[in-house]
Amino acid sequence: MFVAELKSDVLKGIVNIISTLIDEVKFTITSEGMTLKAVDAAHVAMIEMNLTKGAFESFSAEDTEIGLDLEKVKGVLKLAGSGRPSGWSRTTRPESWYSRSATSQGA
Repeated sequence: MFVAELKSDVLKGIVNIISTLIDEVKFTITSEGMTLKAVDAAHVAMIEMNLTKGAFESFSAEDTEIGLDLEKVKGVLKLAGSGRPSGWSRTTRPESWYSRSATSQGA
């Protein structure tokens, strides 16, 4: 299982930076945080990122991997209010991926 909340401004910044080079990513998630290592399509640039659980408003996870299309994530993040927490969660079933913004929850 994976459940995390991060301020939407931080998440938007991370996604915007990564998406300038890479369209799709695979996050490796552990109980200690999230990591990403990806190379652009031309194999010229590599992004390596490590977000420890302390960077999140809340974080709880078992070991898993999540693949994301960053353009779709950017579309979802447009719904999130500035400075509001955005949540991600995933149970052990791959089809159970869920993302929410605080504004979509009526907060």
